[in-house]
Amino acid sequence: MKDIEKEYYNQENLWNVDFLDIRVERERIETIIKMIPENLKSVLDVGCGSGGVINSLPHAKRVGVDISREALKHVKTEKVLAAANNLPFGEKSFDMVICSEVLEHLEDDEFSDALQEIERVAKNYVLITVPNNENLKRSSVFCLSCQQMFHPYFHLRSFDKKKLANIFTRFKAIKIKESGPSRPFCPDFLVRVLRKVEKPKPLKTSICPFCGHKGQDIAENSSSGIFSLIKLKARVFFPKKKRWLFALYKCAE
Repeated sequence: MKDIEKEYYNQENLWNVDFLDIRVERERIETIIKMIPENLKSVLDVGCGSGGVINSLPHAKRVGVDISREALKHVKTEKVLAAANNLPFGEKSFDMVICSEVLEHLEDDEFSDALQEIERVAKNYVLITVPNNENLKRSSVFCLSCQQMFHPYFHLRSFDKKKLANIFTRFKAIKIKESGPSRPFCPDFLVRVLRKVEKPKPLKTSICPFCGHKGQDIAENSSSGIFSLIKLKARVFFPKKKRWLFALYKCAE
């Protein structure tokens, strides 16, 4: 993991919040819990963050894994500091492996290795969630120091249902669904126009991966009036899509 990413994920204010108090995050967590099959004894949450999912599960054996020491401080179950592409567990150690809002952050080699590791330690089921067909350019922000565009949450890849259906070899998708709040689908041509009209400023938690500049001095709502107006019109004229994709896989062997 790069030093800047390590610094980003270990920010205290990223994790010092109860995600169950945030409506959209609570919906994501509740959807995950509803999709978990019955009669499981063990669950591993890869990229568990501060434990929003794993802390809420009733299973006898539940383990959270994350790369952030700061995030793991809030996990109330067994927890391990590790990366998704190097899980310190034996083959088929868990009835189910959950990996929520993680895969979109991984570079190509990490992504491939993480999928293999998840398959290796999962015995019966895997549950994946990712942003739904995210337009990475639209989500990007503008560094006020080096003038580069970057994704404020370090997202590197986007998924649709087709891509998500066939990411494993030993596990087959048995259910893929969209869920979460609806947002307008923004076509590429409009994204290019928007970027010429305005370059969105970083979030307070942003750290530029190119120069390390931090967005701590940025106001929470930094969009201009014209940018907000265009986004409002997009909600009316463009088709909407759900925020997340949820995919449940079952071992095919």
